[in-house]
Amino acid sequence: MPTTSKSGATGGTLDEKTILTDMLMSHKFLVDCYSKATVESADPKLRDLFHQLYTECLRDQDEIFNHMQAHGWYKPPEASAQEVQKAEQKFEQTVSQMGIQS
Repeated sequence: MPTTSKSGATGGTLDEKTILTDMLMSHKFLVDCYSKATVESADPKLRDLFHQLYTECLRDQDEIFNHMQAHGWYKPPEASAQEVQKAEQKFEQTVSQMGIQS
């Protein structure tokens, strides 16, 4: 009799949701790594390579996210209007403190 793990895997195999969840989390991690590598690279060719990898990873992450969301497997919480307004105010304050004109 096959056993089912908490992850939804049955009989030693992984289901699509489990695989995609792992892929999504991995891509989130990679996006962060590529972003940092891009801004910290002194060599223009290396920076361009990291930027290209970053862009490709974002595109792949978006595809995974959309597929999971379409199947109801990933439902990020929606921000309330108040939360959006608070984030906008914080962003504007940060930009102002940095002396950046928008």
